Amino acid sequence: MDHQNNRNLSKENAFIFVHIPKTGGITFCNLIDRLYPPWEVFSIDGNNIPESREIMVRLPEDERAKFRWVKGHLSFGWDQYLPGPSQYFAIFRDPVKRIISEYYYVLRTPGHPYHKKLIEENISLRDYGTGFLIWTCENAQVRSLSNFYNTSLSCSRDHYERALGNLENKFLFAGLQERFDETLLLLQRKLNWDRAPYYITSNVANNKPKHRELPEETLEAIRAHNALDVEFYENARESFANLLIEENVTESDLELFRIQNREFQDNYIRRMQETAMVS
Repeated sequence: MDHQNNRNLSKENAFIFVHIPKTGGITFCNLIDRLYPPWEVFSIDGNNIPESREIMVRLPEDERAKFRWVKGHLSFGWDQYLPGPSQYFAIFRDPVKRIISEYYYVLRTPGHPYHKKLIEENISLRDYGTGFLIWTCENAQVRSLSNFYNTSLSCSRDHYERALGNLENKFLFAGLQERFDETLLLLQRKLNWDRAPYYITSNVANNKPKHRELPEETLEAIRAHNALDVEFYENARESFANLLIEENVTESDLELFRIQNREFQDNYIRRMQETAMVS
């Protein structure tokens, strides 16, 4: 591994985090906010992406040049707003598990735009995962990387190829939600982070059933409706496994990180409890 190239990459490049819903993105965004000073991070307002884009475009070039991370529920193509070299980063997740997590998130979140619709129309998990309620219901990961958000049309093989080309040519790499710790270790090595990427897990659902408790026919229907995402995810898994080997991330590295991260989390919880007692 070329550590000098990693140092240059970290200092010269900006990175654009494409936050795909229910892939650990909030936890990751909070980590970036902890590791980087605020003037090096531009966060997209997921409730008003056009306004965030306008704010970005109106910033002087020298301010935009300071950004090391642009992050949020953004569409592909934000690299055009950054004056220097940039690469994308995303975290992928098993498509069926991602949709299950999103469905139960919408159900438990009254403020979500589709919460009322799910309740009033009694939309089931199968209905949600095999319909076109929102763009995330069908091949969300391919849609995100191919910049295709028209929910009146299905994703095609052309969109898949476009997403794959963007992944291969414009990404630092893609992490996996199911291997979140390994993803952070890879980022630490590639970007030569001096501080360890310890984190506090955020936005975890407690109301969803276990995967094995759901009807197999429901899971198969969701899988079929998201076939391009399933294929895309398998490709990403293979690339990720190869990258771990290339970067020599070992089981002992992972075990040590998890021990230290648990200590970080325990200390955080203790501080929160002490603060609550004082207040």
